[in-house]
Amino acid sequence: MLLVADQKVLVIVTESGELVLVAANPAKHEELARLQAVSGKTWNHPVIAHGRLYVRNDHELVCYELPPTAGPEAGL
Repeated sequence: MLLVADQKVLVIVTESGELVLVAANPAKHEELARLQAVSGKTWNHPVIAHGRLYVRNDHELVCYELPPTAGPEAGL
């Protein structure tokens, strides 16, 4: 899991490789998006660097380019 404080969201990678975006709201669970990022099992943490989101397991690595509002201008 990764907290993106400036955007008030949690980036979660499940054990089965799903990427889930959740609003960082302690009052309720609000899922914003979900997609299958990598196939197979993963226990690795997601990483954001230089406007890109990286997700990996022991066989593959995927990189998602983030929109400019969630990139370097937002302090990521």
